[in-house]
Amino acid sequence: MALINCPECGKEISDKAMSCPYCGYPIIYSENNNCDDEVFKHEETRELFAKQTNQKHQIIIGTIIIFLFLFTIVWKLRDISDKGEIASGMIETVSVESNSIDSISPNETANIEDSITSESTATTTNIETKEEFIASCQKIPYKTLARTPDEYIGQRIVLTVKINQVMQGGWFDDNEYYRVYTNDEYDMWFGDEYFMYDSRIDDTTKILSDDVWKVYAEFIGTETVTRALTGTKEDVPAIKVYYADLVSE
Repeated sequence: MALINCPECGKEISDKAMSCPYCGYPIIYSENNNCDDEVFKHEETRELFAKQTNQKHQIIIGTIIIFLFLFTIVWKLRDISDKGEIASGMIETVSVESNSIDSISPNETANIEDSITSESTATTTNIETKEEFIASCQKIPYKTLARTPDEYIGQRIVLTVKINQVMQGGWFDDNEYYRVYTNDEYDMWFGDEYFMYDSRIDDTTKILSDDVWKVYAEFIGTETVTRALTGTKEDVPAIKVYYADLVSE
C-alpha cells in the first residue's frame, strides 16, 4: 500500500481509498491505476463534490428555516391561548362579582357606593406628578447598589449618563435597552456602568448613542451582562427610567 496526496485537501491517504477520510473528496483513478503516474479526473470530480456539498448545505439551511417557522407558529399559538385564558378568567370574575352585587341589600349598596366614591377621590388626589417624582429621586453611591442591590430595589435615583450602546430586543421584543456610563475624572464618560430600561411617561424623544441624559429612575436590581471580548458575565446595576432630560447630543 502506497500513500498519495488528496487532490482537494492535500493530506496523505492510502492509494486504495475510495474517498479522502479527512475531507470526503472522492478519489477516482484512471484505468491504468499506477501509483507512479496516477491520473485523477480533478475537474469533473471537484464539480461533483462541490455539487453534493451544496446540496447538503441547502438541506441543513432548509431544515433550520422550517424549525424556526414552526417555533414561531407554536409561540404565537401559546400567546393566543394565554390571552384566551386571561380573558376567560376575567369573564368568570365579572360574573361572580355581578352575582355578589345582586345579593346585596339597598343599605349595603349605598355604603359601597360611598366607599367607592371616597376611594376614587383619594386615588385622584394621590396621583403623583412629574415634579413630585423628580423631587423624590436621590443620589445613591454606585458601590452601594452593586454590593447590596436587594436592599435598594424600588429606590428612586437621579443620574447623568451617556448612552454607550443601544441594544435591540429579541424576536418577540420590540423594545430597546441601553448600556450607559456616568462621567469620570477625565471627562471621558467611562465611570459607573448601568443597564437602562426606557419606561418614560409622555415622552417619545428617541434616545441615541452618545447622547447625554439626566435621568430620574427607579433602581430594579442587577442585570447580567456578557462581555463581548472575554465572554465573561457580570452583574450590572439596572434602572428603569420614568423621566429624562436631554443634556447634550
